[in-house]
Parts: sequence; structure tokens; C-alpha cells
Amino acid sequence: MIGLLRAIDQSGSINQAAKQVGLSYKGAWRIIERAFLNLFDRPHIQHQQFLAQLNKDLLDDPDIILLLQRLVVKTSARNQLFGCIVAIQIGAVNAEILVKLKDGERIAVTTTLASVNELALRVGADALLLINNSDIILTPDTDHGAFLANNRLPCRVLRIQQDEVNAEVMVLLSGAGGLWPY
Repeated sequence: MIGLLRAIDQSGSINQAAKQVGLSYKGAWRIIERAFLNLFDRPHIQHQQFLAQLNKDLLDDPDIILLLQRLVVKTSARNQLFGCIVAIQIGAVNAEILVKLKDGERIAVTTTLASVNELALRVGADALLLINNSDIILTPDTDHGAFLANNRLPCRVLRIQQDEVNAEVMVLLSGAGGLWPY
């Protein structure tokens, strides 16, 4: 093989090189094909082994799993907030989860005990809050007492897009995670 490659390098011709090393043209090509296949197969096999080990390592790392879970959540909810669970109060049927957002604002979420267990919710864990449009009430800053609600987030209206039936209001939460359409 090495003699054939040197002869190809010197002559610039596979046909001439095959004659120099005593091979037929077809025989020279078969050797070259095998060499190329081996050249491809070795790194391909190593790449497959690398990916298998990487996937195993990723699956064994709970922090990576948590990060990747954020990326694969599929939902129709457009209103999403990220935070950290700071308290869990267990009741007879439900649990109240207190989530702290980036800016320090806190949101209380009620969920079933089964969901707490199924989602493995715990204090210190990251949380993704999905909030339905129908659960949001937007009030002016001067209207502090009209609605009694635990979850009040200060925001600034950036845009209102209205059609015959609905309106979409784009707000900027003050530090809690950027733009929020609802």
C-alpha cells in the first residue's frame, strides 16, 4: 500500500504507479478503495463511540438533564417565566410552590401533590412557569386595591395589538425575564 502511494506521488498516475509496483490498474484501485474505507471507518467508529459516551455522561448528570429539559418543553403557552423554587408548602390535596424570579419577585403556584412527586419538585430546583392568558389580569399602576391577588408583577406596556375580537398586550416585566406577550 505504501509503495503504491509513493509511486502515485512520484508519477502522478495510478496506472503508472500500478505498473511500477507490479499491480494491475484494477488491483491498485482496490487497494486504494480499501485504504479509503479504513481511513473513513476508523474515525467514524471513534465518533460513534464518542457520541455514545457523551450521551451516557449527559444522562448521568442531573444538572445537564435539567438544562436540556428546559430546551425540549413543548407548549402552546406563550407566557413563560423562569425562576427557582424557594418554598413548598404541602397541604392535604395540593401544594403551594413559591418561585422566586430573577428580579426577586415571587410567584405562588398551586399544584397537586401528585404533580409535586411526578415532577420531583424540591426547594432549590429551577422552575419554568407556564401561565395561561386567561389567568392574567392587567391593571394600571394606580389600581392597587381593585384586585386581591398574590401574584402581582410590575410591568410596563410596550405594545398593544388589537383586532375585532382580541388584543395582545406586550409588556416588559421589571427584571423578571424580559418581554411577555398576553
